Amino acid sequence: MKRLLISLYKSLFARKALYRFHHRLLNISLWGLGILNSENDRWSGEDHFIRNLTKLIDPKERFVIFDVGANVGHYSAKVKSVYPDACIYAFEPDPVSFKFLNENAQQRGYQAFNLALGAVSGRALFYNRPGGGSAHASLYRDVITEIHADNVTQVEVSILTVEQFAQEHQLHHVHLLKIDTEGSEMDVLLGARQLLENRSIDLIQFDSIQ
Repeated sequence: MKRLLISLYKSLFARKALYRFHHRLLNISLWGLGILNSENDRWSGEDHFIRNLTKLIDPKERFVIFDVGANVGHYSAKVKSVYPDACIYAFEPDPVSFKFLNENAQQRGYQAFNLALGAVSGRALFYNRPGGGSAHASLYRDVITEIHADNVTQVEVSILTVEQFAQEHQLHHVHLLKIDTEGSEMDVLLGARQLLENRSIDLIQFDSIQ
């Protein structure tokens, strides 16, 4: 019966004239699933996710959380408000955003690092809108020039892998790896390959490019 209904739907509605209708229906469905709802942390489901972390994992020690692409620290601050004892490492390569991140980190009791995390350690150009401080800054120039159609500035930044940072700080387990890096999410995961293979990272949350 299910296959019959699917075939019937395709025969009636899979046509060029209804493309716009289905495109709009797809967007509505995504909004309903909490996808592309970046205007509001409640609509996106992020607030619910953070509040229910202890239902998803049960750390024997306090939470170890990597906030990769922390910008000015809103996410880290929100986690700290729910889990005051969480051990948060927040990473932001943009020097303008990092200034505010570092101030927030000192006020709220977590650690901030002026670094990008990627597939390999080294140096790379980091792109931003004029003036810096944009939440859309990226290691990929096209994010600024093509997706956001804006002028671009660049600065050289340091990159470490998740594994190298964890090793340097004697961290053997990461309970939550949050990634919001405007296009380089896969690079961050590649730099955490061994930890992932060893099941030393419990949860991963990532943002898509808006």
